Amino acid sequence: MPLEPPSRKRPLTTEEAELWQSAMRQAKALRRKERERAKAGKAVHKTSTASPNTQAETNAAQKPVTPDKASSSSPKLKTRVKLSPPSTVPPASPPETSPPLAQFDERQRRKLSRNAAPIEARLDLHGMRQIEAHSALRAFLRSCAARGLRHVLVITGKGAPEGHSRDYLDHDERGVLRRVVPQWLTEPGLREIVVSYTTAHSRHGGQGALYVHLRKSASRT
Repeated sequence: MPLEPPSRKRPLTTEEAELWQSAMRQAKALRRKERERAKAGKAVHKTSTASPNTQAETNAAQKPVTPDKASSSSPKLKTRVKLSPPSTVPPASPPETSPPLAQFDERQRRKLSRNAAPIEARLDLHGMRQIEAHSALRAFLRSCAARGLRHVLVITGKGAPEGHSRDYLDHDERGVLRRVVPQWLTEPGLREIVVSYTTAHSRHGGQGALYVHLRKSASRT
């Protein structure tokens, strides 16, 4: 409640005058503080009513940068780069194969059948089972090729007739070598040293034997 000045009907004493001046100074200081608060409130209100664009710019400046908006030097951004598809790899070339067998020279066959050309080595597979005959055939032909031989004879046998199978051969083995030896000659392991083969003349075994022509430049193993 504001202080009322003392009555003017009598003069103020010294104490009353000092008290009055002190009260007036306090009132002025209080009014000055109220004016400063009012000015500060107006400034805050002005800032809050700023234009939308200005407020958006202020918020954007204060908003922290997210990983998606990071600079191009950010490691996370590098992982988001779309890689181009790899170039088409050409298909691998097929592996080299041994040369196919040729047809046996008919003139050479006639010479061999008349003994006009020598049969340089012979292999008799009679009585052998398949696994034994296969190993023996491979060893024989490789040995002949290493020695530089060109024409050899492989005797397979015609197979015992029905009812006369030998004791050391099962019934199912009858004539099997005659069928499988030509197949073995076409295997990659032998095709590299065998040029050709054909059925031998009757004096050399006929249907149960083969003339085998070996390569001249066969590799030695």
